[in-house]
Formats: sequence, structure tokens, C-alpha cells
Amino acid sequence: MSFPLFELFLELRDPLRLSPEDYHLLLTALELGFGQPQAVNSQDSLKQLCRLLWLKTQDEATVRYFERVFQQHCAATATIAPTATDSTTLTEPTAAPNVADSTTPNDLTNAETTTDSTTPNDSTSAATPPTVPRPPQPPAPRRGPRTLSAFQGGDLPPPETSDEGYRLQPRDSPVHPRLTRRSWRKVRRLLRRGTTGQVDIAATLTQLATQGRCLSPPLEAKRVNVLELLLLIDVDGSMVPFRFPRDCLLATVEPKHFERVEQYYFRNVPERFVYCSAKGADIRPFDDLFASLSPSRTVALIFSDGGAARGGYNSDRVTLTRDFLHQIQPHLHALVWVNPMPEDRWPDTTAAAIASDLQQLGSAMFELSQAGVSQALSQLR
Repeated sequence: MSFPLFELFLELRDPLRLSPEDYHLLLTALELGFGQPQAVNSQDSLKQLCRLLWLKTQDEATVRYFERVFQQHCAATATIAPTATDSTTLTEPTAAPNVADSTTPNDLTNAETTTDSTTPNDSTSAATPPTVPRPPQPPAPRRGPRTLSAFQGGDLPPPETSDEGYRLQPRDSPVHPRLTRRSWRKVRRLLRRGTTGQVDIAATLTQLATQGRCLSPPLEAKRVNVLELLLLIDVDGSMVPFRFPRDCLLATVEPKHFERVEQYYFRNVPERFVYCSAKGADIRPFDDLFASLSPSRTVALIFSDGGAARGGYNSDRVTLTRDFLHQIQPHLHALVWVNPMPEDRWPDTTAAAIASDLQQLGSAMFELSQAGVSQALSQLR
């Protein structure tokens, strides 16, 4: 089975920062009849459809790159199409003997000539049954480093691939980095602290109008975010498969936009203490942790599946988690829970009970998706 425009998607994926959802969106549009595949100007219509769905910027260099890659893809497709037709014709089975009654003498003469000129290799290839087409192969990696890991990798052997040639490595973040960083920046509580060193024009004009002179121009006040961010991360056990999406989410946090950012770890349930590192080498007791929090400035985000990954209901985990939430809630300005499991996997599990407890505390549990994270960060505001 072949996927339409899959090679084009792979070529544009990294430069345009496309995700699998963008490709599925194109497939949905094609199924609904957009792109006009039967029209005379189908290539222009298809290019316009891809441009509307995939181009998220009006940068001229990016637009020119898209135009060039699309034209190259169309040219390559037009070159490959006749070859595929010819090869299909060679592998078609010959006509049955009972059709000889409708054959003219000229056709018989042409058939004999064709048979005499056929080599053994041709007969062997004609007898070979047609093979099932394989899925499109990903393009070869471009030369030159594109990420930090490319500089650090050195001369490493290429990663192993599956039978279809696909590399099994996570690369798609469940959240869009740029949009998530923008949402994090809105989690703020601005207060005036110090000065920026720039002259406050409005205050200076006011002073001149009221006093007639301004010997010492007032400076603009510096507005800083005084919120403190507390991250509590569930590690090990059922959370091991979610290491990559966890790192993608944490990478969107910019510590410079907060007064302070602290990150701690726990296993299944925070009980009496939290770990200072993912390996669990050092611990910090609850009493010490709670004393450092501020009810007016500290916002917390908990990242855990809450038992939804394994499924089932664990009453002990529900009780311990409820106790922890009631202990930490008075020391926080806001609290949200992000669950890496989809919301439709929560019912009849421990996560559903924890989500109910969070609602009673005025908080909520959100799934790890762009919409879920955006809602969670909105609640932190």
C-alpha cells in the first residue's frame, strides 16, 4: 500500500516542523475532495492545499524552499510513473489458449516473431509473479549536523531499522514547543522591582508639566515575574515509557521567566519525602519542602500517570495520593496534574479517583496533549 505524498511529507517534515497530525490532516482533506485530483490543474490545487495545511509561516525563504521541494517531488513522480506502468505490463500473464479463434493471421505472425526473439532471461522475468509494493522509504539523512546530538555523535554506525526500513526512535513531541513556551510565559504575576535603567518618558513629562523642571528624570520600573514553579515528576515503573514526552514537556520550561524553579521526583506516590534527582540519591522531607513554598507565589505541576498506564484500581494509592494533595495544597497558589495517558484510559482506574480528588480541591487532571497542557497552564495562571 502506498501513501499519497508521503515522500513529500518526509522531505518537508524537519524544515517545516511537521508532525504526523499534519500528514493525517492532509489525508483527511484529500478524502473530502480537496486538491481536485481529477482536475486539469490538479498540481496547482494540490500545491495550494499542502501550502495551506503545512506552511505555518510567511517567511520568503521557507516559501521558496517549499515551492522547490514540491516541484522536485512532482517531477520525480512524473518520471517514475511511466516506468511503473511498463513493469506492470511485463508481469501481466499471457492470454489463455482459447482466445486463438478470434486471432487474425497478422496477429499470429506478430506473436511468432515475438516468441522467437524472446531470450531465456525475458521468459524468466515474465514468469516471475508481481511483488507487493512496499511502503515508502524515508529519505536518506542530509549531510551535515542539524542538531546538537549530531555534533556529539561522531562517527557512529547508523541505527538499526525495521524490515520496512523505518528507524524506531521517538521524535514527535506530544506538545508543540513554541506554543507551549508561549503558554508558560503567561504563567506569571508581575510586580515592580528595581528599574530598567531607561527613562520613564511619561513620568518625566508629568514632572516637567507640574514642576517646570526635571533635574533627575525618573526611570522605568522593572516588572518581574515573582511566581515560583514546583515540578513533581513520577519516575520508574509504569512511567519509564513516558521519559521522552516528559523531557519534551520539561524542555519547554524557561527558568529565567520564573523567580525560582525546583524539580523533584517520586515513585508512584509522594510519601514523607521527594527525591532530588531521578536516580533517588538524595531526598528532601516534606516538612523542609513545604516550608520553602509560598501560598501566594508557588505554582505546582505534577506529572504522573496516576495508575492509568497499568489500569485497575488501587485503593492504597488513592488514599496516599489524597493525603499528599491535602498536605501540599495549603502551601500552593495553584496546582495541576498532567497525565501522559489519554483521558479515555482513565475511567475505572486509580487515575479517575485522583482526578475526582483534584476537582474537590479546585484543581484538575489534564492529559498530555497540546490542548491538555494549554488548559493546565491556563489554570496555573
